[in-house]
Amino acid sequence: MGREGAFAGGPAPGAAIAAAPRVPYLRLLLNPTIIASWCANFGAYWGLSQALTWQGAFLVKGLGFPQGGIGLLAALPAFAAVVAVVVGGWLSQALQQRGLGTRLSRGIFGGSWVMAGGFALVVLPYMPTAALKIAMTIIGVALPLIIYVIGLAVVGEITPVAQRGAILAIGTAVGSSAGLLAPYVMGSVIENAATPLAGFNTGFSICGLVMLLGGAIGAVLMHPEREVERLGSPLPAAQHA
Repeated sequence: MGREGAFAGGPAPGAAIAAAPRVPYLRLLLNPTIIASWCANFGAYWGLSQALTWQGAFLVKGLGFPQGGIGLLAALPAFAAVVAVVVGGWLSQALQQRGLGTRLSRGIFGGSWVMAGGFALVVLPYMPTAALKIAMTIIGVALPLIIYVIGLAVVGEITPVAQRGAILAIGTAVGSSAGLLAPYVMGSVIENAATPLAGFNTGFSICGLVMLLGGAIGAVLMHPEREVERLGSPLPAAQHA
């Protein structure tokens, strides 16, 4: 309601930040868990930016839908993304409450969802009907976005509070840089393809491979519990519990 709250149930934010430990920025920027979260985020953002710029054209020029009939179809990935982020965040929290560590409930869980979205886009060209192709685009865009929530939690878990804002901002810049590349790559592929549909199929396959790679890096290397021990825990013991 217009003011900062207390940090982790403790003192006022200013006092908490002033008293918080710090880690050299180079050590944080080269940390495997942080880099892995950025890679997974990059893959998810590639799919999102590609959908925002090319989903409508895919429905019209690739699948032959009339321009006036794609409104709902073009909006389905965004709607599915909202549902996936809420459900995925809840599931991750539920896994933690059942006693699983954040290595499983955040690292492997988040990276696996990015990989699942990538797999859906890789198999999209082989789907026999337009309905199945559309379903793969929805799955491919929606599922990876869960890493947006989980990745922030992973980075926040291991980054000292005094440096958390900077590291999260840098991570956002790295991940969203995919928004510059994905539309350009898809456009270039379509321009040089024999048919629009063939170009879209290749573009979606490239997107899926980027997601698979980013998600695999995230699932394998995101290990926040190990990094808390290496860097020193930035959170009170009660909050980790």
